[in-house]
Amino acid sequence: MACVLWKFWLAIDTVSLGPTSETRVQVTADARAALRLLEGAFKDCSSGAGFFSGSDAVPGFLDLALGCFLSALRACGRLHGLSLIDWTGGATGSPRTPPLLDRWSHRFATHPAARRGLPDTNKVVEFTRFFQAKFKVDVSK
Repeated sequence: MACVLWKFWLAIDTVSLGPTSETRVQVTADARAALRLLEGAFKDCSSGAGFFSGSDAVPGFLDLALGCFLSALRACGRLHGLSLIDWTGGATGSPRTPPLLDRWSHRFATHPAARRGLPDTNKVVEFTRFFQAKFKVDVSK
């Protein structure tokens, strides 16, 4: 599981900071492939409950590990019009949105403990734009 999370983080990072639009397209596909694996892991681990932990009330370690990515995912959405997990519920069940992770992401982000700890998406967007400028990433495409 740690390997999938690491690959997913690298893909999300490269979606915003990849040197070419072709690179960013490829890593978007890689991120979606990792999400499909995480969707299967969620189904297996949660036993039908709301969190990876198998609980409807309390997130566990895997919930926290993946939950750390939600602000970066939201920032990708704002920066690139890319929705890997549609936490608004607008595209739940679409071919590109893992439906179990979609529901999980909303549940996690609205949990009182997560709301206190998740970084503000606007700040993540600003931070990403800073690095895009620093590394001269062409975001025109």
